[in-house]
Amino acid sequence: MKKRLSLAVLVVLVAACFARASRRSGAPSQAVTSGGHQRSFVEYLPAHPAGKPLIVSLHGRLGTAEGQNALSHLAQLAESDEAAVVFPQGVDKSWADFRNATPASKQGIDDVAFLRELIDDRLAKYQLDATRVYMLGMSNGGFMTLFAVCQLSDKLAAVASITGGVAVQTENECPLARPIPVAMFMGEQDPLVPFDGGVLGKDRGQIVSAHEGAALFARKDGCTSQSDTQLPAAVDDGTSVSLRTFSACREETEVRLYTIHGGGHTWPGGDAYLPEFIIGKTSQNLDASAEAWKFFQRFHR
Repeated sequence: MKKRLSLAVLVVLVAACFARASRRSGAPSQAVTSGGHQRSFVEYLPAHPAGKPLIVSLHGRLGTAEGQNALSHLAQLAESDEAAVVFPQGVDKSWADFRNATPASKQGIDDVAFLRELIDDRLAKYQLDATRVYMLGMSNGGFMTLFAVCQLSDKLAAVASITGGVAVQTENECPLARPIPVAMFMGEQDPLVPFDGGVLGKDRGQIVSAHEGAALFARKDGCTSQSDTQLPAAVDDGTSVSLRTFSACREETEVRLYTIHGGGHTWPGGDAYLPEFIIGKTSQNLDASAEAWKFFQRFHR
């Protein structure tokens, strides 16, 4: 009974959280048609978009495009004239990732096609740099990002997943046409996407451990070297961060796993969007948005 109550509270609070985040955003929503469905997105443009990179940022399950901006603060990159940032909206607040477990998946939504069309449209409309297209996402958006690696290697220069695990299907169903740099940020105490892998609950799929997931992409990228680093702590908040780096990869790519020790199902450096007893600790010893952007800037297609 206690577990069912906690899940019910989680659903209600997540929806309320992202509703509040949506009201805080002043960016107008836009719509396109993809696969017979009207799809919406919010975008933030630099003052001089021509030649600038494009970042596509995906919200988590029950999230919104506007809420993802409020959580990640990535629109600041557009305000500083560094990059264009697009926040797409998933169908029924979900993405059709590898697990085939979300409302979008069950409706047969082709999110890969939608994201491809959205990227092509934004590149053409604003003359953005097609060799510098990056994607990152939270939770279900992170799962979708790691799925997109397998399907959009001709578009993406690098990706990052925050609290999104690697589905077991990835090993055999992800033939990379070219190596892709991947950064993963995983909370060691994540109550929703377990760091050590396993079944995610009824109809939510199965994932490998965070270490296995990073190693999987390292194999696909042909990496031959591995190193571990403990990052310095900025604050005493009960969390710490270690970094495992897979290097000496094909085409000078790289795979990174940031382990947030003591961290939960949260965006490091972001706001605690729900109480700690539901999602775990939000580490302030790493800014995932800034770290992902620093990682992205090293790579182009």
